Amino acid sequence: MQLTESQRGAVYVLTIEGDVDAGTAPEVEERLQALIQASARQLVLDLSAVPYVSSAFLRVVLSTARDIRHKGGDLRLAGLQPSVRAVFDLSGFSKLFAIYDDAPTAAASYGS
Repeated sequence: MQLTESQRGAVYVLTIEGDVDAGTAPEVEERLQALIQASARQLVLDLSAVPYVSSAFLRVVLSTARDIRHKGGDLRLAGLQPSVRAVFDLSGFSKLFAIYDDAPTAAASYGS
């Protein structure tokens, strides 16, 4: 798994490449928490290169959203492949998050 950060104005985009499972989810969580601690309030997770996610990743997404929303921000998701989208749909997470086709559209949705 590989993580890449970029910034579009005030929006931070974390691009993930590869599977996110119990072994790799803690690294994603650590990076997201570091961004929140560094005052990021508008986050986008670009999942366009993620073919598989486990329940460990769902926990990370939920806890990150809770933390950033508590600070007045939001977490948006982009580029979910069909297999990943199915996990989000089946778990009910699709109703909890704004999901966009790609990261630029998700970033633009913040209006900044």
